Amino acid sequence: APEVTFTLDPAQTTFNKGDNLEMKCSGQGNPDLTVTLTTKETSDDLTNVPTTELTHTLTLGCMDTGAYVCSGQNSQGTNRREINIGVRCPQQLSPLFNSKPQVDAVIRETVKFGIEIYGFPQPSTLTLQRTDNATNLTPSPRHSVKYTASVPPFGVVNVTISDVVEADFTIYTLTVDNGVGNALIYPFYMNQGETL
Repeated sequence: APEVTFTLDPAQTTFNKGDNLEMKCSGQGNPDLTVTLTTKETSDDLTNVPTTELTHTLTLGCMDTGAYVCSGQNSQGTNRREINIGVRCPQQLSPLFNSKPQVDAVIRETVKFGIEIYGFPQPSTLTLQRTDNATNLTPSPRHSVKYTASVPPFGVVNVTISDVVEADFTIYTLTVDNGVGNALIYPFYMNQGETL
């Protein structure tokens, strides 16, 4: 099978937004092989030319966090190398997330919703507060805030408020912080919805 070499310059895996990164993907084999450089999640070809070596330079942005794959192929087979990189960025609302600042809830029921975010590294602090008195509500038996990672750099922050009471209908602030730049502050209003 072909030999494949995948290198990064600078040779590290965590970067800052705006850094320049050069990826080199090369291969050796007999017969000569074709190398491709792709993103793992989307399989988008960053460069795909019939050659034994290719170089791709990126000015890194928040969405460039993820896995990159260098593969080499000839009639003898395929070989691949994978490198995960992270671009330090504060948590932000996902551009595809349809933000609804009002959440409907019913007394004695449980309300759950998620906000889609992206950033790197994953959040280290998740805080839910009542805006009227800045009371910290998490962790508590009735309030939970959890982060679930999906395809890097994306994830979902799930908020659950159980056994809703009249006093819960107010404005809340959800703070998501990963230690990079400013924290993401997401205010929402819990509204008394219709009882079914």
